[in-house]
Amino acid sequence: GPPSRSGVAPIPHGPPSAQLPSPSRRASILTFPELEKLSGAKLMAVPMYLQHGFTSICTASALAETGALRYMMEHERWSLRSLCEGLKLQPGYTKSCVHLLVSLDLLVDEGGGGYRRGRDFDDFVRLPFESIEKYLSYDFAKVFDQNVNAFFAQIDLTGPKLPRIQLLLESFYLAPIVIYLRMYVQGTSEAFKTTHLRLDESSLGPSVLAIFQGLGWCADNTSKLTYMGTYVLSTALNAGVPISYYPMFQELPKILMGDGSIFAAQEADGHEVHVDRVLNVIASGAQHKRFFEHMCNGVFNRVFDDQPLEDQPAAVADMGCGDGRLLLTLYEYVRDHTKRGKHLDKFPFTVIGIDFNYESLDVTT
Repeated sequence: GPPSRSGVAPIPHGPPSAQLPSPSRRASILTFPELEKLSGAKLMAVPMYLQHGFTSICTASALAETGALRYMMEHERWSLRSLCEGLKLQPGYTKSCVHLLVSLDLLVDEGGGGYRRGRDFDDFVRLPFESIEKYLSYDFAKVFDQNVNAFFAQIDLTGPKLPRIQLLLESFYLAPIVIYLRMYVQGTSEAFKTTHLRLDESSLGPSVLAIFQGLGWCADNTSKLTYMGTYVLSTALNAGVPISYYPMFQELPKILMGDGSIFAAQEADGHEVHVDRVLNVIASGAQHKRFFEHMCNGVFNRVFDDQPLEDQPAAVADMGCGDGRLLLTLYEYVRDHTKRGKHLDKFPFTVIGIDFNYESLDVTT
């Protein structure tokens, strides 16, 4: 193939289709064959696949662009040191990428700093990296305002043959669609009561509906969410934290080659460049909901029930509050489930959210 931006030829992949399918037909080929077999008890695997697929494919794309995947193909056994010295890669970030592939059994850690290819590695390098790179270049925070034909034209599932690698690839394409659908179309409320997919105002509407119908997440020929579809959308934000770093993944090849300037870069208004902070803080709050509930039941019940009212705290501050979900959970718990909650008129309770990031404060609940 042609040289990449780094000057290293990418891993070759299958030729693109001769004729681009229409958006609805192209969308319908995201089939998730493995997920269709899941029982209700295993539904938690869906957000996990979204995370694993997105991070692993982004990592593979960066390793391909820097020449690292080709190096691994050409050497039966190799060390992290030889890989980094041979390609002038930054050891710390490269080690993280290598260990991610080890966790997926795509690489084998032989100990002593040595690695070799895993059983599925040869299929893994058949990924359509050129299309992956183009898809990843999109601003996913604005995906539902973008041109539908241009967006779906980047989806290419040719190359890998093994179901597991196909599943990772499909998850990579689907993760931003599902998560930003929940963020900006379906809404971020914890009380998720939506019964239908709402996409009337988005140019991606027909294609996303086709995806949901094809996966069994919407009933045939309707926008009514099935049990599976309701679960997927209601839990989508649990997978949002790694996807919020898509601007960083866009620059991962440069980062691997030692250019970490994106982490210090700021937009004109002072906001960070390497992460979608709004998605990050909202998804983090959603991901920790159960932990927040355990904090209330295991810690704050003693503070606001076991001590005399006059000795209880007048306020609680959360340093790095994000979207304030912990404070909201705490306040509602104290108000509704503790002795203090019956005496808030005489002993008012204040929650204080503190965060250095103004985008976090803007979306505080």
